[in-house]
Amino acid sequence: MTLINAAIDFPEIEEDLPDITNTQKILESDIIFSLNQLIIQHERFYHLKDGFVVVIIGIPNVGKSSLLNSIVNKDRAIISEIPGTTRDFIEESLNICGIPVIITDTAGLCKTNNSVEAIGIKKSYEYLDKADLVLFVTDASICFTKEEIDLCKHLQGKDVFLVLNKFDLVKEPFLVNIPDNLISLHTLKTSALHNQGIGALIKSIEEHIKYRYDFEIKNPIIPNLRHKLILEKCVNNLFSAIECIKNKEPFEVISIDIKETIELFDEILGIKVNNDTLAAIFDRFCIGK
Repeated sequence: MTLINAAIDFPEIEEDLPDITNTQKILESDIIFSLNQLIIQHERFYHLKDGFVVVIIGIPNVGKSSLLNSIVNKDRAIISEIPGTTRDFIEESLNICGIPVIITDTAGLCKTNNSVEAIGIKKSYEYLDKADLVLFVTDASICFTKEEIDLCKHLQGKDVFLVLNKFDLVKEPFLVNIPDNLISLHTLKTSALHNQGIGALIKSIEEHIKYRYDFEIKNPIIPNLRHKLILEKCVNNLFSAIECIKNKEPFEVISIDIKETIELFDEILGIKVNNDTLAAIFDRFCIGK
């Protein structure tokens, strides 16, 4: 833009300016490419603005609430030896490599005649449907129950980690028999009581997010919808400017779309248009000195 403005405002130096076709290459290979990457970021990841949802499920008394407490490193959920202690839903937020992760502890899934508990179980399934990742928690010290095996049908099409909790109670690991329909799941061994395996679990969640979304999640830039629409307009303007360059239009014509694009950038950044471009012209070409 500095070169174009220089040619417009000071036509006597036009012959000394570099070939404008280099500007075309920069617009295409650098600027438009970068803008399109931001647009793609919005389309792929904007739903993560409300958080990547991890839901903890399992039958009662397998240590779901203890697991939540260990993951967030504080006593957030009430724990008890009495099955069905958790009836309300407890959500906690973590920041894993720049992504907000919402961990939800749900009511134990089982058959019940208790109307209040039944409401909690119904809501557990609703949370399960919305989950980006499910932590299916079991008690590693006992055999898989029929209720747990029946629960598998609700996991179809979901991303699931099988968490073998209370693994400190297992004296001989080979005694943990995982059902055939769960054997392919990513499996982790934890002891929420003794805070064992929690770091590996959090690391697995991080790696899963990276794999699922196939991007480097450290400090990602995810434009909101308004910014995405502005970026699309910027891309259209720059393509129009490129066509003007190819057609050897006057600099005044080429500058129209580029100037509008700069103003749109300022709108995104929340700043006012300044005189930096003019200052750069004087600095670069020593005009008036």
